[in-house]
Amino acid sequence: MVYAVDEVVRRFYEHFEFEPVAGGAAPVPAPAQGSHERESTRLWSKRSALADDSVVLRDIIALSSQGHRRFHARLRRLAAASFIRHLDLPRHAGRAGLPAGPRVPVLRDRLHERFHHLEPIDLRWGVETASADEQHAKEMPILKVCLAEIKRSRPFLIALVGDRYGWLPPVERMRAAAEEAGFGKAVAGKSVTALEIEYGILDSEEQRQMSRVYFREPLPYGEMDPATAAEYCDLKAGPDGAEAYLRLEALKERIRTEMPGRWRTYRAQWDAESRRVTNLEVWGAQVLEDVRTDLEEATREFAGAAPATWQREEAWVTEQFIEEKSRDFKGRLSSIEEAVKAASSSPGDASGWGLCLTGEAGSGKSSLFAKLARELAAKDVVLLTHAAGVTPRSSQVDVLLRRWTGELAAQLGEADPSESLSPREEMERAFSSVLSRVAGTRRVVCLIDALNQFERTPAGRHLTWLPKLWPENARLIATGIPGSESATLLGRGCREWPLPAG
Repeated sequence: MVYAVDEVVRRFYEHFEFEPVAGGAAPVPAPAQGSHERESTRLWSKRSALADDSVVLRDIIALSSQGHRRFHARLRRLAAASFIRHLDLPRHAGRAGLPAGPRVPVLRDRLHERFHHLEPIDLRWGVETASADEQHAKEMPILKVCLAEIKRSRPFLIALVGDRYGWLPPVERMRAAAEEAGFGKAVAGKSVTALEIEYGILDSEEQRQMSRVYFREPLPYGEMDPATAAEYCDLKAGPDGAEAYLRLEALKERIRTEMPGRWRTYRAQWDAESRRVTNLEVWGAQVLEDVRTDLEEATREFAGAAPATWQREEAWVTEQFIEEKSRDFKGRLSSIEEAVKAASSSPGDASGWGLCLTGEAGSGKSSLFAKLARELAAKDVVLLTHAAGVTPRSSQVDVLLRRWTGELAAQLGEADPSESLSPREEMERAFSSVLSRVAGTRRVVCLIDALNQFERTPAGRHLTWLPKLWPENARLIATGIPGSESATLLGRGCREWPLPAG
């Protein structure tokens, strides 16, 4: 079947831009410039072009939602394995003639509210083969990648089943890949997609309850020429297709028996003039609704009311920012190690009470800040985070002082004193007091991103709000473009860690 999955997949793809990664095999989406939203996407693809043309393109599409609460990840992935013939979306999706319908942002935004990410993954690109010999050499890594993605995407799997059983690689390669994935059952005579369904769904009661299967009703093969009909149905492929047909029917019956309520049939039409499958809008909407229902149920515990105070709203946006930026972090491990070392240094350590990570625009300071927040959140410290410039309020020093004072007071089991304080001097004294008291029993780490984004006042430019006597058991780690802010910190005994240009 040519476009059986177009209506669902096209909705995801047309909202994302992609750029190649190193090596050229797997493209990833270009991040939206200037966006502070959490959601992000990945797309991986694989193409399999066999000499016998039994399957030109087979696909696994993983829809992943990754959630964080205080920066601890929850993974919610949904993969799709397909018996569908000729799934060539990059070239043909634009010609499918399907209306856009409800788009993935509806689902993505719903998950966004529940601290989850939606992550489309398509394995169809990245293994182009010019000959059968090249394909045989690449079969093993292809199989390993397919099974690894199925495992990574649990507990959700979508299977799209047409009338072809699919690609049967050499049994020794199938067995080696299956054993490496921990699947010890017989694989002789199984197609790759049949293996994926057994490994990813049928082998586990939990998987059977969380996954979905869609059976396509037979196409009007009598309206096709014999060669085209053979591409879509094993029974039309001559004597060699009879055995594959029986294996496929046995698998379908097993799915119907073991997955009551989790399988559906759908109907498509055949356009003889364009030689493609059409009329997929209703089916696409049904799949999208099923995906929404399953993911909403899986993320129900994360549903909650909007932040009740501006402090919680600021903290919530900061968490969003950290989630997004931490996913962009690459390399710079030495900088992370240095910052973690500074945050963990013993009281009175000669290395000083703070570290200033400096770099020009585009040097990755915010990603480093976010990655560091994730690292420190897992340690036994009281972590205070602030990203200047991510909201209109966040550039105000008063906002930082009130938020952090309230969070430190909560650590002491006390009411937030900041609401009753007005002059800046009172706020500074209150912050200094609760910081010292909390640091008397626990390590406190103050983590700030973008010092240069604070208000252009003496407090913002020269950090006059910092306590004159910094507690021995507290550490300050900040990022910023070199300027008056970093110079102030260096003048007070903080160390500088320059970041190389992006």
